[in-house]
Amino acid sequence: VIAEVAGPLVTGEVIRLLGVKDVEYSQILLIIILYVIMIVTSNVIRYFQAILLQKTGQNIIKDVREEVFVHIENLAIAQINKMPVGKLVTRVTSDTNTLNDMFTNSIVNLVRNCATIIFVIAAMFIANVKITLLILIVVPFVAVFAFVFKKISRKAYREVRTNVSNVNAFLSENISGMKITQMFNQEKKQYEDFNERNTRLNKSSLKEIITFGIFRPTMYLLYVSAIIIVLYFGSKENMADPIAFNFSLVYVFYQYVSKLFNPIQQIADQFNTIQSAFASSERIFEILDTESEIKDSE
Repeated sequence: VIAEVAGPLVTGEVIRLLGVKDVEYSQILLIIILYVIMIVTSNVIRYFQAILLQKTGQNIIKDVREEVFVHIENLAIAQINKMPVGKLVTRVTSDTNTLNDMFTNSIVNLVRNCATIIFVIAAMFIANVKITLLILIVVPFVAVFAFVFKKISRKAYREVRTNVSNVNAFLSENISGMKITQMFNQEKKQYEDFNERNTRLNKSSLKEIITFGIFRPTMYLLYVSAIIIVLYFGSKENMADPIAFNFSLVYVFYQYVSKLFNPIQQIADQFNTIQSAFASSERIFEILDTESEIKDSE
């Protein structure tokens, strides 16, 4: 986060020094060395962060998978008979794997991106208050679109996970019982049933893609709007109350707008994984919250 925030300031300072006469070479060299140290340190930290998160995430998913399996073992036979085998397999495998992406990637990136946004806005205020306030005009629009996207996408991801489970359940039961299907010449009927479930999965997946496909360009449009604000007021010369700008400051704000919207775009991308993980967790806890009808004695 420090490297992300300090980068534009360091580069802007180099640009400013290059425009000033009698600048000592050692000043620019010191700034460049400082920037390189920050970048190298940042990448080393990210390397160890990735290893730690992957180990932690895999251990969490292992424990969840074992807990779900043991809980299914303890259910009464009548309860298990009511549940399609394919759905149970999906809970233990597919749904838990969806949670893995959230634990190993999305959560820490969400925290990092939120921290980046806060520090970038703070650095922008330090650089210039007026232009920062102008850029932040787009923030309410970002919040509104993010809220609407969250509501719509949650429903879409829930439908996708439900339809995936239905398809898996159908395949598990019918492939294992294919001999019975062939004996009674029911291939066409089974194909029609599968095609119906597969079509529902296809439609829900397309709905999920369209929802995300609308949100991402909208966020990019807001990003371009912020860039236009920077370039317009940075080059404006005949204003009644002109904003004091120089080239290095324009460059700094141009970079900061990118640094501000990049984490917002990444958060939008992570909503995909997080919403899918929430839908999977609901299905996992649906199994875990099912109490066995028969209690074993101590």
